[in-house]
Amino acid sequence: MSTALDSETFTIDNTPPSVQVTARRSDEKKGSGFTVEANATDGMGPIARAEYSVDARRFVPVAPEDGVSDSTSESYRIRIDSPGPGEHIVIVKVTDLLGNIGAGKAIFTAD
Repeated sequence: MSTALDSETFTIDNTPPSVQVTARRSDEKKGSGFTVEANATDGMGPIARAEYSVDARRFVPVAPEDGVSDSTSESYRIRIDSPGPGEHIVIVKVTDLLGNIGAGKAIFTAD
């Protein structure tokens, strides 16, 4: 004896968001800091949150430019005070509504 049960179709989302990150000096003055811009997209569902880390320190939450994480595409602008001379890395980690995580990075050099 066997039985079967049909359900309505549903979508499974295992795809992480795509994240592109750039970093540039905020202005021409030496030691003025950097602006990090990140763009995140997810083909399946809305982006839930984003965080950034400089030089592998703790991750800090960041809000999207429009103020609400609720769409499949979000933009972020992060101001980083000059972290000291040398090469630095910033990582932006983005999580979609179903918990899939994508990340992007940028490397920049401070005077």
